[in-house]
This record gives sequence, C-alpha cells and structure tokens, in this order.
Amino acid sequence: MLKIKHMIFLVFIFVAMGCTNEPKEEISEEYQYSSITIVKPKDGEIISGTEVKVKVEVSNFTLDYINGPKILSEGYIHYTLDSRFSFDTDKKQNTFVRVSAGQHFLGVELVHNDGSSLSPRRIDFVNFITESNLSVIEDQWPSLLGE
Repeated sequence: MLKIKHMIFLVFIFVAMGCTNEPKEEISEEYQYSSITIVKPKDGEIISGTEVKVKVEVSNFTLDYINGPKILSEGYIHYTLDSRFSFDTDKKQNTFVRVSAGQHFLGVELVHNDGSSLSPRRIDFVNFITESNLSVIEDQWPSLLGE
C-alpha cells in the first residue's frame, strides 16, 4: 500500500512540474511581449450617432487573416461588441455601423490564424455610450467596416 502511495505521489510531482512527454510549444521572446490595446473609443467615452470608430494598437504580432494552421506571433483580431456580436479581421481601424443608443462593451483579442487564443490571452476592453436621435431597428445588427 505504501508503494502505491509513493508512486501516486511521484506521478503527481512529475505532472505538476510539467515533466511529461508532450512536446512544448516554443515561444520566441518577441511573441511573449505581443499586445493589443484599444486606442479609440476611450473607456467611458460618449459618442454621438450610430457609428463607432474603433482603433487598436498591436505590437510584436503580425496581422494576417488566414484561416490556416497556427503560426506563432501571427493571426488576426477578434472584436466583440456587447458580448453578442463578433467580428474577425486583420484591420486595426474599423467602424461599427448601426450601433443602437445606450451603453456598450467592446472587447478585442489577438488570436492565432486557426482562431485559437494566445497563451496567455492578449485582450483589452472598454465601455462607451452612444447617443443618437436615430433609431436602429432591432433586427439590423451592427456591422463592422474595415478602413
């Protein structure tokens, strides 16, 4: 019984230390410091109208919208508006059109070509408000236009 406990303990230690036979993903120094930041809109900004211009800064990451195999430090941006509408693009400047009046949440994430998240994830988010006298019909969902 004592042998079994020792074996289980050793297995636990090897797994905890990452001493498995699985190949590890090599990470270049440049890839470790990739980042994404929302420049526009600013957090808490009040925007007049139904169009929201979005600008992000990306560093140490090549934007290339290709649905293919995962390539380190290469991929595209996944935009999420109000946790309901998702858009993928390799553009750093975009415009959301037909955004209804009210409070909104914008999230961005750098993802690999195959759509998988970087590890650790590279994300940023802001909250903003749109004010407009124009009404947006409920079934007219926002669209993202690359610039």
